[in-house]
Amino acid sequence: MLSTSTIIDAIKAGKKVTSCGNTVVAENIDYEWETPALRVKLKNGASYPLEGSERRAVEIHDYGIEGDDYLIISNGSHWKDTPPSPIDSLLERLSTTPLDPHFASSGIKSVISCLKSRCTESELEFDGHHSYAGNFYGVSANFNIWVKRGTRLERELDKLVEANIKSTAYKNAFQEYQS
Repeated sequence: MLSTSTIIDAIKAGKKVTSCGNTVVAENIDYEWETPALRVKLKNGASYPLEGSERRAVEIHDYGIEGDDYLIISNGSHWKDTPPSPIDSLLERLSTTPLDPHFASSGIKSVISCLKSRCTESELEFDGHHSYAGNFYGVSANFNIWVKRGTRLERELDKLVEANIKSTAYKNAFQEYQS
């Protein structure tokens, strides 16, 4: 279990901190005379104290905040108006589940080219950088992640995609796809 000071230091450093998929926030973080209160913030805006099993499930994500090194356009199968899964779920799935050969054969990684009239300001920051898009074989969990060039996350995704395509599971899926 991570200490309160470790969690607070991560939040102050701008890292994404989650528990069970929800964001962890610190109240009173700027006031040295008060002890910061850690809370779990739900997607609907409600929050509650970080305690018990959720305290033990805290994770600090080293890949930056969305909009910093990467932007998640989609990740995982979700209903309309629900947020995509965090980047860590894609990294784990890439190491355990073969990519869908239908998508992988046309390329997972491409260069982003934004039209100024069609992209938001945050999307324009990624113009000329890379997009990783695809799906998985036998598991519907499509993804489209925009990643800035030269980042640690780009290197990690390159490594995971290459290992996935070289795996026996992917080769079996590819043979089945071709038949």
